[in-house]
Amino acid sequence: MELISRQSAPAYAAGGTTVTGYAAPSRGSTQVSLWRIELEPGSSSPLHEIDVEEVFLGLEGRAVAIVDGGESTVTAGDW
Repeated sequence: MELISRQSAPAYAAGGTTVTGYAAPSRGSTQVSLWRIELEPGSSSPLHEIDVEEVFLGLEGRAVAIVDGGESTVTAGDW
């Protein structure tokens, strides 16, 4: 198992969204992806399809997640 610190995790920023990659196929994970996504109010993350499980944990604020065509509101503490 590899320990990934916040300082060593790659971060990408565009259009009010910052994504930090912790676990992903590109970093050696075969079963799950874990990302930290910081969104400015009114911004969004591009719609995308995945081939491994992704884990999101709401830390603060509110966001709408679209999964299998359905919308769900995510707030602090929601997985």
